[in-house]
Amino acid sequence: MKKPCTIVVVVLASILSTLPSGCGSGGGNTGDPNIGFFLLPNRLEVSQTTGSEITVPTLMRAQGQFIEPQGTIQGTIESFPFTDIGPAATRFPGAKVPAKWRFTYFELPQPGRIPCQDGIRTVERNVHPGEVEPLSCTARVFPVAIIPNTVDTQNPPTTMDIDVEGASAAYGAPQVAILNEFGQLLAVAPATIITAAKHKIRFTPPNISQYSNGVYSVSVNNITANGQWDTVGVGEISVYGNTPPPPPSPPDPCSIPAPCLF
Repeated sequence: MKKPCTIVVVVLASILSTLPSGCGSGGGNTGDPNIGFFLLPNRLEVSQTTGSEITVPTLMRAQGQFIEPQGTIQGTIESFPFTDIGPAATRFPGAKVPAKWRFTYFELPQPGRIPCQDGIRTVERNVHPGEVEPLSCTARVFPVAIIPNTVDTQNPPTTMDIDVEGASAAYGAPQVAILNEFGQLLAVAPATIITAAKHKIRFTPPNISQYSNGVYSVSVNNITANGQWDTVGVGEISVYGNTPPPPPSPPDPCSIPAPCLF
C-alpha cells in the first residue's frame, strides 16, 4: 500500500519560509535581520507661472550616518559613503534599524533638466526596518506650450512648435530634449527660432515610433558660451498608438503544489 504523505506539510513549510513574505499580508520581508532601509530620491517641480507642483523621480548622491537606536536593533552597518541613488528606491542592506539616521544628499546634474535649487541638504529621520525614506529637492521650472502636445507614434507631425521665453541662438541652435518619466534623456533635436518677438521655436521631432504610450517631458535648452546646456523651459507631450505588451505574470509563491514525495 502507498505510504501516506505526512511529510509534505513539513517540507512545504520549509519551502515557504525561504520565500518573500506577503501572501495575504501585504507587507514586506521585514523579518530579514539585514533588510536595512531604502532611499528614494524625488524632485518637486514648482511652476514659476501657476505655482502648481508635481513630484518626479531623479538621481542623487547621498551619504548616511547612524545616530542612535530607536528600539531593538537589527543590522550592523552604521554609515555609508556618498552613493549614487535613483531613480528608483535604492536599498542599503545591513543598515542598523530601527534608528535615527542623518542623511546628506544633493541632486546629480541631468541633461535637459532645470536643477534643484536646494544644493546640499542634510536631514535626520527615524527609520524602521525595510522603510522607504524619500529624499526631496525643489526645482522651479518655466512651463512651455507645445503644439501639438498629443502625438500619434504611427503618424507623428513633421514639425512641432514650442512657445517659450528666453530661447536664444547666440551660441548655437536651441536644443529640444525628450525625457522619459524617470528623467532619462531619450532624444535631442535642434530648434529654429521662427518668431523671436513671440518666443516661438520649431523643431523636427525624432523617431518616436518605438515610444510606449505615456507622458514625456520636453525641455528647451540654450547653448552657453562654454558649450553647456542652460534649460529655459519644460513641458510635456502625450504619446499614444504604441501599447506595449503586458509583462509576464510572476509566479505565485502562495500556490505551491504539494505532491506526495514518498
